[in-house]
Amino acid sequence: MSLVIALLLVLLVACCWLSAAALLRLPRGMDRLHAVSFAPLATLPLLLLVTALQTGMSVSTVKVAFLWLFNALVSIGIAHALGRVMRPRKGGEA
Repeated sequence: MSLVIALLLVLLVACCWLSAAALLRLPRGMDRLHAVSFAPLATLPLLLLVTALQTGMSVSTVKVAFLWLFNALVSIGIAHALGRVMRPRKGGEA
């Protein structure tokens, strides 16, 4: 394993730990929602880069790219839906 790939993997794990620490540290649910949605959006590009460096432009790289796209769209949608559910309602607004 090359040094660049090892450093990218260390950065990937550090992003996961940062997200977990923020999840425990932040006081409100809306803030925690940002911490949870940070992890997949920050780590999958690093994983894509590691896969591209390790295997070149292969089927594995394309699969990880599609996984990143799917996960980004789904996690953004879920975070948005949860944020709307958690938002306090004012007066008679629906």
